[in-house]
Amino acid sequence: MKKYIIYLQSFFVTICNFILVIFLLPSKVFNSKKLNFSNYNLIIIGNGESINTNIKELVNLHEKYKVLCVNYFLNSHLFPKLKPDLYCLTDKVFFKKTNDKIIQKKKNNLKRELIKINHSMILLIPWNYRFSNFINFIKTNKNIKIKYIPNIPILDGIK
Repeated sequence: MKKYIIYLQSFFVTICNFILVIFLLPSKVFNSKKLNFSNYNLIIIGNGESINTNIKELVNLHEKYKVLCVNYFLNSHLFPKLKPDLYCLTDKVFFKKTNDKIIQKKKNNLKRELIKINHSMILLIPWNYRFSNFINFIKTNKNIKIKYIPNIPILDGIK
């Protein structure tokens, strides 16, 4: 009996998640204009160690493709070479206050580098962080357009 109750709870949470995604994702809620990159091929670049194995290929391909990078890629030596079209910051560490000095130092460095960007770039930020001080600071750079993306938390559900 206990298994059925747990299953029904998980099923209910899954249905709730489905409803959240279906009804809360319309673009009208987040941006009046959708970003449309459907006619482009996109290279998504993380900031892991494996990026160093493909440096030459990435530098050659970035002319033909749109480039999206994430999180701390701005600190990479490749950032000035690739000049990404899109930059996505989704980790809550960027938008929340922290007492961790290492994280705060990384955030401050990232903010300084974002302000220096001199090419046109779209910064993708989760909707629920749109009023953070981090965002207000970045808005001073006119080369960066900030677009908000849906950030609907998915609760636990059926695995």
